[in-house]
Amino acid sequence: MFENNQGHRKRHFLLLLLAGVTACFTGAQANDPCDLTQCVRQLGLQVSDPAYGFDLLAQKPHQAVALLVDQLHSIKRGLYYESKKTDQSRHILACLRALHYITGRTFVSATGDRLNDDERQFLDFDKQVHDQNPSHKIHFFGVWMSRDAEYVAPKDAQLAIIEEWKHFQKAEGETFAYKPAASAAKSMEDWYWFG
Repeated sequence: MFENNQGHRKRHFLLLLLAGVTACFTGAQANDPCDLTQCVRQLGLQVSDPAYGFDLLAQKPHQAVALLVDQLHSIKRGLYYESKKTDQSRHILACLRALHYITGRTFVSATGDRLNDDERQFLDFDKQVHDQNPSHKIHFFGVWMSRDAEYVAPKDAQLAIIEEWKHFQKAEGETFAYKPAASAAKSMEDWYWFG
């Protein structure tokens, strides 16, 4: 009986310890800026969940936007099918999606490069694919829904869009007031398809 009681105490202790560690981790995750940094670094690497980390970032939007903008850089122009996506391309596109989710904004730019028909279809639009876009400013990326593939804009447009995000961060990064209407998972239609 004593041994059985001792085993029960050990299990009880381990369960309490596990609960305590989980509570500490969860609390730190919500409040610690280092965890925001780690979250931003991991964006796009959770392939099965494109919204991974977005709700955590939205809890501290001004800090998150600064971290996200710092991550941005150009990637190779082209069509990224699932099999051709790299960790780097997934990460950059996830950062742009997170910025779109957290701020409600996206930026566009002109390009000096000639676009092929498919690039025009998925990059050259205003708010929805196929809508009128008289300025022909293009998005950094656009999703080909039926293929789960992303078209990525020419480098000149990417760099100009990154500069727009840097300008936004400098001018409004500490003061913008936007709150996503729903969790990232429930509002993917609003931020997933282009950025």
